[in-house]
Amino acid sequence: VTKTTMAAHEELKGIKLRKEVVAIEKDVIAMRRHFHMYPELSLKEQKTAQYIAEKLKDFGLEVTTNVGGHGVVGVLRGGVKGGARTIAIRADMDGLPIQE
Repeated sequence: VTKTTMAAHEELKGIKLRKEVVAIEKDVIAMRRHFHMYPELSLKEQKTAQYIAEKLKDFGLEVTTNVGGHGVVGVLRGGVKGGARTIAIRADMDGLPIQE
């Protein structure tokens, strides 16, 4: 456990998180650790993209792969048929060539 992790846990004390968030905390931490253990440089994120696509499918999202190379798009449909609202979240998934 790092000082940063401990500080984050201290900040969360007293905050009531949804049960769903608490239920996936260990999985999210495991994913972050996976990305740090197996970094891939820009334009070479084949295994990272595959990992992300599998996770999104596990979460029940519609998944499109090979978008612009190794890009992954996950679509979560809302409960309202023909709903007009859309939210987009974008993230980089390439690693940097550094020694930790």
